[in-house]
Amino acid sequence: FEQGTSRAFYDHFFREVKKCVVPLLKEISQRPQLSRRVVEGRFEAERQWALARDLMDLEGLDPDVMVLTKTEHPYSDGITTNYAMIAAHVYEDDVLSNLYTMLHEGGHALYETGVDPALNYTSLKGGTSMGMHEGQSRFFENYVGRSEAFATPLLEILKRHFPGQLGRMTPFQLYMAENCAEPCL
Repeated sequence: FEQGTSRAFYDHFFREVKKCVVPLLKEISQRPQLSRRVVEGRFEAERQWALARDLMDLEGLDPDVMVLTKTEHPYSDGITTNYAMIAAHVYEDDVLSNLYTMLHEGGHALYETGVDPALNYTSLKGGTSMGMHEGQSRFFENYVGRSEAFATPLLEILKRHFPGQLGRMTPFQLYMAENCAEPCL
């Protein structure tokens, strides 16, 4: 959806990415693997929804202008700069899925609610571009959310909601578990 791009542009781009990523993944897979064992288990859905609200707060989303709801495939939308929604899905056997979905969709919501209110109800309300929109959401999900420095506040929130399951986990263990590299869609 970016102006000035085409299928040929992206075919070339992804061929170049593939040249780097495929050998890198092969090299990583030949090394000892990190373990997600510290975050395995059953994590009750209702407690995960409470966790989601705390993650919205941690990310700086104003609860007075946010709606959190359930859906099969996560998304977010901003009707105006003073009203946004996050729709998410929790998996009771994968608490990290919820955690990173919320940080990702929260990045989108921050983008939507951060646009100048004077642009509400105009074609400019949605921000600069889909690429910038996705860039901000991926920034919060991956660069902030998977950083070693951010593991401490994330773990504090996780322990508050799942003290019996995660009470002995360290921030470094969370950091290692959330940064496993493995093939997936």
